[in-house]
Amino acid sequence: MTSLTVEGLRVRERRRPTELVTVRKAAVFLGSLSLLLALPGCAESGPAEGDDDVAACKQLLGAAGVDWVKRNSESETGVMPGFEDLNSAKDLFEKQATSWDSRSADIPSYVGSELCRIVERAGTADRSLTIRYGASILPFGHTFGDDWVVKGLNADVKLVYGKEAAGRTRYTVRIRCQVKGSAAGQKDEVPLEGVMVDTLTNADSVDEHSMYLLHSARTVLKTFECLNDPQVPAGLADGTGGGERTSR
Repeated sequence: MTSLTVEGLRVRERRRPTELVTVRKAAVFLGSLSLLLALPGCAESGPAEGDDDVAACKQLLGAAGVDWVKRNSESETGVMPGFEDLNSAKDLFEKQATSWDSRSADIPSYVGSELCRIVERAGTADRSLTIRYGASILPFGHTFGDDWVVKGLNADVKLVYGKEAAGRTRYTVRIRCQVKGSAAGQKDEVPLEGVMVDTLTNADSVDEHSMYLLHSARTVLKTFECLNDPQVPAGLADGTGGGERTSR
């Protein structure tokens, strides 16, 4: 039985199809950042509020999420332009989900769509808050190691968080999302996964990160049209539970 490492996780080989890996759009210079927000005392500049990249991050985080980033960032921040939109992310996820075949022994190589990256305008891209969505290579019922906290919010939604190998905390929402035209069982074997990694803000609250990640999930599901209609709660305290263990 072979294994591979995914974002600091050790995963046993599973029976899955190979999926074409999409190439991310080329990186851009920080000087071309679109302004998302500025701390008090910083002059606003850059594209108008209707800019697509700015609007995408605001849509995912919500007004409260934008204020949260503002309050917890030490300097002026901006949105890195040129990433995927919700429709292209939906198309990619549907392609990956419908390609799943339980009879295949191939290990999948799914790559999610990065929908938002907020960075320091005067800093480097190393400090950022990113949100991406796509097909998970791990089934919905995957058992994570003891270093990861797993909270079942309801029968279709789980929140997983813990430290990656690089020491960054990774917050993941996992959603059973049945795609039209996919094989039965796809929602369990190829669930939708949303990931937030924050090295930008000085916030360390699990509840706050989870709340804004779950907000992004509700926004994404309005576009993705899951046949089983999963319901994402507003926060950890609003979940009904799903019989899931909590690590640690």
